[in-house]
Amino acid sequence: MDAEFNELVVELLVAGALYVQLMDEDDGEVNEPVTWERIQVDISDYLLMRNEAFRLHFRMTTETFEVLVHRLSNHLGDEDIVRANEDLDLRRILLLVLWILATPDTFRSVALRFGVTSGVLHYHYKVIIRALSDLSQIYVQWPLPEERQVISRYCEMRSGFPGVVGAIDASYIPLCYAPQIEPQRYVNRHRDYAISLQAVVDPSLVFRDIYAGEPGSLHDSRVFRRSPLSTKLL
Repeated sequence: MDAEFNELVVELLVAGALYVQLMDEDDGEVNEPVTWERIQVDISDYLLMRNEAFRLHFRMTTETFEVLVHRLSNHLGDEDIVRANEDLDLRRILLLVLWILATPDTFRSVALRFGVTSGVLHYHYKVIIRALSDLSQIYVQWPLPEERQVISRYCEMRSGFPGVVGAIDASYIPLCYAPQIEPQRYVNRHRDYAISLQAVVDPSLVFRDIYAGEPGSLHDSRVFRRSPLSTKLL
């Protein structure tokens, strides 16, 4: 299993699934119809950058980006990529989505910057995140019995603890806004609105299980008891 790609899929999936600032704060207001004026800037020009500069904007190297394009192209159908009146291929779509995930920019500002409509950008964003969610089942897998024995022997040799197959911990994913339903349940011990993320990694730092979405007020032990991993192990 490619540890780097495993980590990349997890990071993108978590960031994308929990991205709550989908539009600007004034989305609920009634606005007069406007004509969307486009600025023609080709985002694919960023692929001409050196690796260091590209990674600064997109949080990955161009080589990793091409691997991601290849694996997404094998998973997605043409109907998921093609959008009427938009000249966007998978590389451009992925660059736009990565820009959303790697920067504090909103859908509206990214759409304006690169000459697409915010609605089309939002559509492709959901397509890519859904595809990453599907792929995560391939790249984030609980070790099989033979592999667990290898991991357990390695951990016992290093730490003296028998029967260990990974390290588990939980963290908080901050929310931009208070949830509309039972917001007090999402206030964590730091008095921030958040949801919990539980993850298990093996000695090679490969993610073996992730579980996200529980309210931030829940203790780590309770998050574990409510996770599918708890049902699998206990």
